[in-house]
Amino acid sequence: MTVSGVALPCLRVGVIIYFPYMGWQQESDSPKLSGVMLDVNNIIATKLNRCIDYVFPENPTGGVQLPNGSWMGSVGLLTRGEVDFVGVPSTVNDQRLKVIDYTMYVDMDKQVMMHKKPLLEANISGFVNPFTLNVWTLIALGLVLVSLGTWLLQKAQNEILRESYAVKESHSSSVWWTACLWTVCAALSQSSFWSPRGGALRLLTGTWLLMAFILSIVYRSNLKAMIIIPKIHFPFNSLEEMLHTDIKCFVPLGSIIHLLMQKAARGSQLDRLWKPAVVHLNVTKAIHDTFAGKHATITSNHNINYLLHNAFARSKTCEAYVAEEAFITGFSASLGLPKGSPLKHQLNRILESLHESGVLNHLYHSAVPYASLCLHAGSFGRPNNNLRPLELGDFYGVLSVYAGGMVIAAILLLVEMRSPPRPAH
Repeated sequence: MTVSGVALPCLRVGVIIYFPYMGWQQESDSPKLSGVMLDVNNIIATKLNRCIDYVFPENPTGGVQLPNGSWMGSVGLLTRGEVDFVGVPSTVNDQRLKVIDYTMYVDMDKQVMMHKKPLLEANISGFVNPFTLNVWTLIALGLVLVSLGTWLLQKAQNEILRESYAVKESHSSSVWWTACLWTVCAALSQSSFWSPRGGALRLLTGTWLLMAFILSIVYRSNLKAMIIIPKIHFPFNSLEEMLHTDIKCFVPLGSIIHLLMQKAARGSQLDRLWKPAVVHLNVTKAIHDTFAGKHATITSNHNINYLLHNAFARSKTCEAYVAEEAFITGFSASLGLPKGSPLKHQLNRILESLHESGVLNHLYHSAVPYASLCLHAGSFGRPNNNLRPLELGDFYGVLSVYAGGMVIAAILLLVEMRSPPRPAH
């Protein structure tokens, strides 16, 4: 490129692996780059009227300081003057700020945990799922109120008309038992020997019959669907919960979490994370082991979004889940430059323009369109959008209710058989 007849050298741009912003595959002699920052770097080069030469570090990370004080990764490229800037955002931290400069933020990031997809289990309590707790509470309240109303109306009729329907007036407990039995039988669509008499009593019982009919129709229509939906078991949903399991956790060497673990106070969550931690820089192995369930992973939210997107695009299923509770939030991810670089002001203006126009946000979400499909618990109930065949365990809840009813009925029968006959009045 030339400006006013003066030839300008190409920009030497360092790259690291930070999905979905940048990644590469080795093809023949040169790696094949892919990611959001390819477009962003091309925009920067066009604005500055320069060309780009990409420089690959030996270690494709944001930067790890060695015991001798030197740096590897992108920070090493900057401190040694091998690049003009790093064309992939990385997390800003105090150690790196001592030796390099950063542009304004490219994006905000957070540290989250990912583990293999949750286990789908037979839902033993599926028979209660057609209604919410509030609806079940209202039904129970209705049973009590209708039973009480039926009993009171029968007592009032006995007082006024001096006659008994099904039982004598003196047997108050029998009247109460009849009211309760009829109310429950009507709700369960079962017959009863008692028939209401009198306008007020028939109005009350007729209203309850209509309500019970509607509730039973809705319940039965939803019951099958609720039994088919499996129960989802999440091993953990926060760092604290994970620390109480025997699950290992991958922590990238030199990442912000790794640095914080080194500075953590004894006994803190980060200090206790050393026990299950698996620390290395083999990203390919870590991804494979995470989806295989060998360990969880705690890393950048952007990395995890990319992994979820790729997995869903490949298999049309959510192969992993993200813990609901983010561990650390509010990290700034920015482009690194050598200390005192004159490019900082120019890059800041370009990035500000890309933020205001929505270009950065558009490029990011275009790169991971499927990630959002796997970020909520409902994604795992029907992983293939097909009905799940019922298992024996799905019927345990319903069968236990029937078994309980049979046991109670058998006990009542034995009690009646052993009780002396009551004298006729």
